[in-house]
Amino acid sequence: IQSKSIEIESDQPISVSGISSQSLSTDGYSAIPVSKWGREYVIHSWPNDIYMHDDDPQGKIPRSSEFMIIASEDNTVIEFSPRCTTFGQVQAGESTIITLNKGQCYLVKSDTLPSGQGDLSGTIVRGDKPIGVFSGHLRTAIPLGLTEFDSKNHLTEMLYPTEQWGKSFITVPFTNDGTGDFFRIHCIAPNTNVTVKGWNINQSFNLSNPGDFRTLSFIRDPLHIESDKPISIAQYMTSSFS
Repeated sequence: IQSKSIEIESDQPISVSGISSQSLSTDGYSAIPVSKWGREYVIHSWPNDIYMHDDDPQGKIPRSSEFMIIASEDNTVIEFSPRCTTFGQVQAGESTIITLNKGQCYLVKSDTLPSGQGDLSGTIVRGDKPIGVFSGHLRTAIPLGLTEFDSKNHLTEMLYPTEQWGKSFITVPFTNDGTGDFFRIHCIAPNTNVTVKGWNINQSFNLSNPGDFRTLSFIRDPLHIESDKPISIAQYMTSSFS
């Protein structure tokens, strides 16, 4: 638990964004105002990754999946059961309960598991008072296993609570270079039925359990995604291939 949050207030409505400025590993997010924070979230992330061409032993340490929780009020009780073993050796599925005061943060990272393991995606985080949740990844390639260019990047996003999820979405590609994007579709209710339609895709599937997700790979088309229960969708840009 660390006191590292920054509180920003104004007398008129404002927009706030943040950016990670580390060289060759930037990403950014739009901050969600505290008035829109909720009490239940589902983590979007990616599995652990590793640099394949690094001769430094430290360079072989897996880059981790991660998320962070911020409390808006004192004595906020938060519970989650990670989808994988964490760096603090909490086992997958083991319930963790913490208490945070206003402005305190709690970072959760996957353990140093091999590339392709250690994905915290689908972890459900709940608080008894409104909380803010960031999710992402220390540094990863999308997709994993790039052998020629070994390109990786930081991922960070501030999540919407499940009460603000929807049932109908339209997406567009990030670029028109032909590589395509990755999508992850998460559910919060059991037996959620999802339909995905685009120029070259028409599929339906069922997400059985709360927190379950489906990954769509190398999607080059605009999509219309519908479900019979609320879902959350993350769109990932592929890593550089040149």
